[in-house]
Amino acid sequence: FINEITGGLAIPTVLINDTKNGTAILQSEATLSLVGTLPTGITFNTITGAVGVNPLTPADTYTFVYNLCEAANPSNCDLATVTVIVSPVGSVGNYVWNDLNNNGINDDGSAGINGLTIELWNANTNILVSTTTTANNGSGVAGYYNFIIATSGNYKIKFPTTYTSKILTTQTAAAATDNNSDADTTTGFSPTFTINTNGAGNAKDNTTIDAGFICPGGCVTVTIIKN
Repeated sequence: FINEITGGLAIPTVLINDTKNGTAILQSEATLSLVGTLPTGITFNTITGAVGVNPLTPADTYTFVYNLCEAANPSNCDLATVTVIVSPVGSVGNYVWNDLNNNGINDDGSAGINGLTIELWNANTNILVSTTTTANNGSGVAGYYNFIIATSGNYKIKFPTTYTSKILTTQTAAAATDNNSDADTTTGFSPTFTINTNGAGNAKDNTTIDAGFICPGGCVTVTIIKN
């Protein structure tokens, strides 16, 4: 299974389906060459025969042709076609933050929180699908998480209800919209959302499920001044 977000190794070697006199052909017995051009996003190693898919290659069916020749007899060749299916996927992810002004909205410039375990649940079966941990995003900003979702359906995110001495902040009326705390403060669950892997926008890649943490009674900052 190769998905459009992460890509990956599609075929370890095209030689896996090739034979010589009815037996599997060894890499040392063959030479490979590309015929024509590769589809954008597809890679082909003519030494090993590996076929790969670059990250963010659009979901589609890709084909290309290669020439297989016998190393000991270079005139003994045959053409073969490779087919690679890149599957559409959805995703959900956002930001976990300190709610310094205790209003349930990420509007105070507070820092993100790394190291929190976030869970993805199937909302129909109430079964845990996957877990991840908040970490820096590509820009080095803390507090981000992301799940890749291969199957369309109804899901929900579960956040921890406590973080050190802090607790989840109030779930806002605008739950499931960006920059608002979406998690129920008692259960840690977000509202149910639907992912359509063939959809578009937030219906396919939901970037709105976030959560904030507050200090009960307000956080206290202690400053130590050395004389």
